[in-house]
Amino acid sequence: MRAADVSFVSRQRLDSTSFDEEGYFPGAPDFVVEVVSPSDSFADVQEKVYLWLDGGAKLVLVVLPKKHSCFVYRPGAPVQRLGSSDTLDASDAVPGWSLDLGEILK
Repeated sequence: MRAADVSFVSRQRLDSTSFDEEGYFPGAPDFVVEVVSPSDSFADVQEKVYLWLDGGAKLVLVVLPKKHSCFVYRPGAPVQRLGSSDTLDASDAVPGWSLDLGEILK
C-alpha cells in the first residue's frame, strides 16, 4: 500500500467500491499529489508514481518545493514540468478543477 500526501477519489468510485477489512480504499485515487521531501529518493518517488498510474490514477502531481516546480503525470501522456507561473488543469481527474500553481509553489 502506498499513501499519498494528498489524494482525491470521485464520489462515484467511492459509492461503487467496497473498502478492505482495514477501511482502506482498494485502488489508486483519481488524483494524487506527492510532495518530495529531502529524504525521498528519485527512484522511490518514481515507483510510487507508476504504481498509482498502473492502478488507475488519472493524474499524479509530484511537487518539488525547493525547485518551485512540479511534474504532471497522466496515463499515456508525456510528463509535463510546470512552474509557479503555470496553471494545472486537473479537470480530467477532478471535473472543472484547476489550480494556479503560484499559490502552492511560492
